[in-house]
Amino acid sequence: MKKKDIPERSGSSIKGIMSRLFAISPERRERIRKAEDDHSHLRFLENLERVDRAIRKAEDLEMMMTDVLEEVLSIFGSNRAFLFYPCDPDAAEFSVPMERTSKEYPGAFARGGTLPILKEVADILRVLLASSGPVAYDPRSGRALPQQTASLFNIRSMLLTAIYPKLGSPWVFGMHQCSHTRDWTDEEVRLYQEIGRRVADSLNSLLLLRDLKESQEKFRQLSENVDEVFWITSPDSSEVVYCSPAYEKVFGLSREGLYKRLGSFIDLIHPEDRGRVLAALPGQALGAFDEEYRVVRPDGEVRWVRTHAFPVKDASGEVVRIAGITSDITGRKAAEEELVKSERKYRALFEESKDAIIIRGPNGSILDVNTSGVELFGYSSKEELMKVSFEELCQDRDEVRRFNEEIRGRGYVKDFEWRLVRKDGQVIIANATVNAVRDEKGEIMVYRGILRDVTERKKLEQQLLQAQKMEAIGQLSGGIAHDINNILSTITGAGELLLSNLREDDPARVFVENIMTSAIKGGKLTQNLLTFSRMQPIDLKPTKLNDLIANFQKFLSQLIGEDIELKTALTGDGPVVRADRSQIEQVLMNLAMNSRLAMPGGGVLTITTELAAIDDKFVGLYGYGKPGRYAMVRISDTGVGIPRETMKRIFEPFFTTREVGKGSGLGLSIVYGIIKQHNGYINVYSEPGEGTEFRIYLPLTEQAVEEIGPEVQEHPARGSEKVLLAEDDSSIRGLLRLTLEKYGYIVVEAADGDEAIRKFGENKGIRLLITDVVMPRKNGFEVYRELLKTDPLLKAVFMSGYAEGHIREKGVRGGEFEFISKPLLPTDLLRKVRTVLDREKKLRNSI
Repeated sequence: MKKKDIPERSGSSIKGIMSRLFAISPERRERIRKAEDDHSHLRFLENLERVDRAIRKAEDLEMMMTDVLEEVLSIFGSNRAFLFYPCDPDAAEFSVPMERTSKEYPGAFARGGTLPILKEVADILRVLLASSGPVAYDPRSGRALPQQTASLFNIRSMLLTAIYPKLGSPWVFGMHQCSHTRDWTDEEVRLYQEIGRRVADSLNSLLLLRDLKESQEKFRQLSENVDEVFWITSPDSSEVVYCSPAYEKVFGLSREGLYKRLGSFIDLIHPEDRGRVLAALPGQALGAFDEEYRVVRPDGEVRWVRTHAFPVKDASGEVVRIAGITSDITGRKAAEEELVKSERKYRALFEESKDAIIIRGPNGSILDVNTSGVELFGYSSKEELMKVSFEELCQDRDEVRRFNEEIRGRGYVKDFEWRLVRKDGQVIIANATVNAVRDEKGEIMVYRGILRDVTERKKLEQQLLQAQKMEAIGQLSGGIAHDINNILSTITGAGELLLSNLREDDPARVFVENIMTSAIKGGKLTQNLLTFSRMQPIDLKPTKLNDLIANFQKFLSQLIGEDIELKTALTGDGPVVRADRSQIEQVLMNLAMNSRLAMPGGGVLTITTELAAIDDKFVGLYGYGKPGRYAMVRISDTGVGIPRETMKRIFEPFFTTREVGKGSGLGLSIVYGIIKQHNGYINVYSEPGEGTEFRIYLPLTEQAVEEIGPEVQEHPARGSEKVLLAEDDSSIRGLLRLTLEKYGYIVVEAADGDEAIRKFGENKGIRLLITDVVMPRKNGFEVYRELLKTDPLLKAVFMSGYAEGHIREKGVRGGEFEFISKPLLPTDLLRKVRTVLDREKKLRNSI
């Protein structure tokens, strides 16, 4: 045996012996692994038990989570454990209502507990919601930490899981390792997941408990602080389970007495209401009890209450309690009674008002209207009118638009004038004052308005305005006519003197005659102005109206031309009116001329007469007239008609729609003036394209008609008497002096009133005063009055550009005078002078 071989054998034997000695059999190794697993599982269960103990001993949500998170820090040796809400990547921010940390690593609480959800945080929340268990952020998982959040909170590793309580959104249950980088083992992840489930279940229970406590506290505060009585009884209403403190305030009894005996409440019900209430009690179990009744408190005060009761059922549908609310409605009942009284008063005022009162919605629907409103619009009943939209009653759409703009801007309108249409089509004018009633949002709910029919008043105002306007224009026209007549008097006087000195074959006669013709036309124009101004005298005599029209018919036919047919339909009653024949003929002629111009292509002109009566109803409807019997003349044509705006001004002088030089604008104003002087009325009815009709009303008379023969004009006779001529216009005075002297009279001239009086005193034997009315110093009236003191038999002839009626109104008492209007013809003056002097001579001879 070699020496060197021995160690080898020895060593090999030792190794083999040692290998055999320390070798672990598979069975033993399995036993060891199982022991380790049992130990790990035991530690797992112990850790869960620690969490469960923390959960069980907690009395509220905050305490439970504080203890649980403390255990989590201890179990895992981490630096921060927390609950994060909500686990919602779309939320703007999150809060950390529960958190426990190591002292050296403060968390979200140190930053206020509420933080914005950054994009990197939102991405993590999406991962959690998509995962079925915890998600680790550590080197082992390879998931990168959110940089901003990790930097903010010193995070080196973290373990997160989404938990799902039954109430509300998911939460995040999380741990941070801040002291060092850490790999989370599978055992730790499994333990963390199980703790998360327990936290979720406990969180759900405690949230429910917290909500229940909050609800109970709210109920307690509500029931003990409201004025209503809240009560709960047994299903058969034999026992009071709960009654709120308001019972004592409403019923005046303590709750203890009610708990002892429910009958104490029954005794309080008013005897007149008790039977009805007791009969309704079985309806409580059906939820059909809702009664208003009176109770008599121990102090004798009577109060109204309302009780609403309903059943409380369990899960099987069985009634376990009866609950109810009793409210003191004494104030409401008193208010309702006052409201009823107020409503009666309002309804009485509403219905008895003579003005129309309308309540309507913003859409135009009529919600209520009083009797006057129904009558205003001519409907048979309120119900019939309320079927019509208010806008349908409005004639003018622009008025509707303007009304809406005003009331929406100001909330009311005052004295707004509507043109409204009655059921029969008649248009009326109403003055409206309307208020808009708005809701709490400022939206218009209804319009309340008062409408007053001012149709009659507007007609009267229009008539007054028209009368004042016509009066003003008339005064102006009269003044113009006076001045023009003075000028024309010089022309006609000079022209007539010139003609008397020319031979019949003198070539200059034609020019003088043209001058005279033009001057006479000018005189007629001024007479028309005076007629319009009602300053031209008229000679009213009983006249057969039908005869006047019939006799004038031929002239009218020639006037209007062959292409226009003239028809007459004269009443058989033969009305007699007081009329100036020439003036009525002027009316017919002017109206016929207007009709001819309105029918350039021909047509029909119709004149009819009939009897008419004007009564108070007629006056109220049309706004003009004096009650009585009238003859009515209709002059109608088939022409183009007259626009409404033109009709408003149709009787104004100088108003014309014709071209320049084709009309003076006086024709219809002359007609208006003549009819007014006849104490009559005229109106016009027309529509564009429908022709025109004038209606003239002339008062009937019972006086007999006088037959008068034709007037014969004689050549003026000569004279030799001395006359005093007073005229401030030297040209007129000179012409008249020449005319009078040519016919043999001795003329004493005076240029003003004072001179006339002085000349009369200086010249004996003056038999006649010829004077202008308007003169300097003293007018013609004053001169005549002064001269009558010296010679009471002195006669006078007054001259004026004003009309005779105007002069006679200012006449001279105690004297006799005649009047001649300017422009005057010398021959007319000579006839007037001769007539007056002959009458004066007879008077003096008789004395």
